[in-house]
Amino acid sequence: MIHFTKRGLALLLLSALLVACGDPQAPEQAPPPAAEQLPEEAVTESTADRDMVEDDSIQVVDEAAPEADTAAPADGGTLVAEEMVDDEPAEPATGPGVIHLAQAQGARSGDYQFTEGEHFRRLTPAQRTASGTDKIEVLDVFWYGCPACYQFEPVMRDLATRLPDGVEVVKMPVGWNEIHQLHARAYYVAQELDVVDTMHTAIFRAYHERGNRLQSEDSIRRLFRENGVSAEDFDRAWARNMSVDSAVNRATQLTRAGGRYGISGTPTVVVNGKYTVSPDRRGRANLDNMGDIILELVQRELNER
Repeated sequence: MIHFTKRGLALLLLSALLVACGDPQAPEQAPPPAAEQLPEEAVTESTADRDMVEDDSIQVVDEAAPEADTAAPADGGTLVAEEMVDDEPAEPATGPGVIHLAQAQGARSGDYQFTEGEHFRRLTPAQRTASGTDKIEVLDVFWYGCPACYQFEPVMRDLATRLPDGVEVVKMPVGWNEIHQLHARAYYVAQELDVVDTMHTAIFRAYHERGNRLQSEDSIRRLFRENGVSAEDFDRAWARNMSVDSAVNRATQLTRAGGRYGISGTPTVVVNGKYTVSPDRRGRANLDNMGDIILELVQRELNER
């Protein structure tokens, strides 16, 4: 009887061992909440690649504070409770560092209002910007003959006043065909002559309010003259101007089909060479909410700095 009891005990222990080895990852798959296990590493990861953080992990960080406060064991508490207190103090999860991070991020990935694939598209790979790495670029891609671009122009003007420091708005006309390139040249000539603020609005109004389609150099020259630019200054900036030629060629290369930005319609806004926003047929991104989508994408970029 004694021999049988020892053998039975041995078999029981062996069975328990086999069950544990059958699911060796179980302790790792179901650890204590993330903020308690490695609070500092969890914060570092979300700072480095915030887009890859899952919603449930963010929720765990938020819930860590009350759980950590109750983790201290009473006398004779279990080994698990002792490990939680000794190895993972509650302070990092509830201290000023976590609150400061949440404030700096604004909305974290679990709180973002707009969704990739529905409201905006990610460019892969991300593209270099003309504004440099020290600034976040908001690139407004437009065509003067586009009614939606005309309607969106006041949104962009308002948006420019709401953007934080370190964000630069850049405009780029499309260069899909000859008429687009003609209008692109008008924009860059206005820029060359330092009258872009006046002429940008004047060209839009001429096209959409007066029906002037600006289909020739002469018609564009007349419009510039109506707005105080001499014919001589216009001709000097328009003809054989390497700066204007280069700008038009660059816009054509970037916005054409198969170009780096993959622009298929206007208006389109490219945020920091990484995201594109444009109205879609489903209405999830539209002229009413594009400004808010752009602001949120700018905030995402700020959060990653």
